Amino acid sequence: MFGKRLLTLAALPLLIAIASNVALAAPAASQTITFNLGLNYQSLFGGGFNAPATLSGDISSDGQMSRLRGTLYAPLGAQRLELDPTTPTAISTQTVNFFWQEFLGCDMFGCYYRQHNATFTQQTGSGNVDIRLGTLRGSGSIAWATQGVCSSDCPPPYYGNPYPGYSRIDGAVLDNKDGGRINAWGQAPSIQ
Repeated sequence: MFGKRLLTLAALPLLIAIASNVALAAPAASQTITFNLGLNYQSLFGGGFNAPATLSGDISSDGQMSRLRGTLYAPLGAQRLELDPTTPTAISTQTVNFFWQEFLGCDMFGCYYRQHNATFTQQTGSGNVDIRLGTLRGSGSIAWATQGVCSSDCPPPYYGNPYPGYSRIDGAVLDNKDGGRINAWGQAPSIQ
């Protein structure tokens, strides 16, 4: 009986160490990232098309993306579109200033304005990806910026958002019958 108890006490630190390592390895929380793009494909053999495309996948709290899956609504029918990250996604948050004026009024000596300096925060990301468009395969890059969020001395709504964000994909693809260049662009991605 004494031997079993000693064995149990000796194994306890090992079990605690294993459990704590498992807890540290828990995945980062993720959100869904969605891109709505206008895609241009130019064939090496001449011709091409413009078509809308959608992509979505997961992005972790540290900015790493899963495979993005979606559809290209090509003129001859919908095509599967996938982007698979090949490098860690480079994520950064930038803070930018936006100067704006508030009209105070005019009198016989002139018009008066109050100067403001708004602060906006915007997240940017970029990375290399493998591209799959229907039967075409290739590689390229993806870059995006979220819409700027004002955090201080914000302008009124009629100024609009001076930092609206963007999405961009560039790359080359080919198969045994065709090949060409892909350029896609769009508004800021939706991250929810």
